[in-house]
Amino acid sequence: MKKMFFFCVVILFTIISNSYSQQKFSGDTWESVKASGSGTITITYVEAPAFVYKDANGELQGICIDIVNNFVNYVQNSYKVKLDVKFAGDGSNFRQFYESVKNSTGGVIGLGNVTVKEDRKKEVQFTPPFIKNIALLVTNADAPDVTDPSEFSTKLAGYKAIVPKGTTHEERMLELKKKYFPDLKIEYTSSSFEAMERTIAEKKSICFQDIALYWDYKVKGSPVKYINYETGKGEELAMILPLDSDWKPLFDEFFSVGTGYKSSNIYRSSLIKHLGTEVVQMLKMAQ
Repeated sequence: MKKMFFFCVVILFTIISNSYSQQKFSGDTWESVKASGSGTITITYVEAPAFVYKDANGELQGICIDIVNNFVNYVQNSYKVKLDVKFAGDGSNFRQFYESVKNSTGGVIGLGNVTVKEDRKKEVQFTPPFIKNIALLVTNADAPDVTDPSEFSTKLAGYKAIVPKGTTHEERMLELKKKYFPDLKIEYTSSSFEAMERTIAEKKSICFQDIALYWDYKVKGSPVKYINYETGKGEELAMILPLDSDWKPLFDEFFSVGTGYKSSNIYRSSLIKHLGTEVVQMLKMAQ
């Protein structure tokens, strides 16, 4: 029976791994768009509060959506071409989203809270970063107060970590476990949303979250709090492109026009609209 169970687990893992590696999209190259005067780019995404999310009508909104819309307008107006935009993927799984962009070709743009990392640069291209993120160690509001990491294994004894697989939050949690909490049990999820929901429901749990997602839950009255734990100076988030994409120079140009896109009023308005003034100020002070 145990051998059969193990065999089934291996088969299931293989099927899931294959589904990640097989999903891919395509879009027109910039070279072909420039030559013909029109073309199509494909947008895929992973949902993340403030960055890419669905409104009450099911329409995609967020900072990344605003950037892409502004980028499309810039390219069309500057180069007198027509760009059609189509969306692909369901936005529910970070690893699947990342692998799909890695496996794609041409004019494909991946939107979400993707951390710029050197090892990832071997697999995908990054647009210029659009924001610096702050990660928080989050738990249920009923958890005991922890003032120093040395207290993790005593005050949080019996707690488990809930982590989205393949993310920088996983790396942070593994480092925390190694340094301060060797007995910490780690369970994996497919998304930050699921990690947060489970941390709220399964009270003896911890997870790392982007400040935008944490704040979204906090202002809605969810019973969460963060533990004072140093997670670094902040990480840069960017959109991603397939390695063979020739659209990156266009993004570099778009971000650098004038005093820079991130210095523009339209960018600041987008931040305030989707993050709120308080979070924008928190990010500004932290950086």
